[in-house]
Amino acid sequence: MEVKPNTGMLMKNTRKTDEKHPDYTGTWVDENCVECYLDAWKNVSKAGNPYLKLRKGKPKVQAAGQAPQTPAQQPAPVAAFESDDDIPF
Repeated sequence: MEVKPNTGMLMKNTRKTDEKHPDYTGTWVDENCVECYLDAWKNVSKAGNPYLKLRKGKPKVQAAGQAPQTPAQQPAPVAAFESDDDIPF
């Protein structure tokens, strides 16, 4: 399922084995199209109103051991010279 920027999705956590584990897990895509983990816990306020407590986690890893790059982290394009006459040495 494709998630658009500044949106996310949550699904029931079917692997929950401890009360500290989130009730729902999913993903959030920020404005730079970086996909992050999203967790939610069911809670009840002091007034007795139910609500979800959310936590946005770390970015998902794109390749083994590499974090996704945001546009600010991407390398700048290298300028091409038209001829060797532009080289100052």
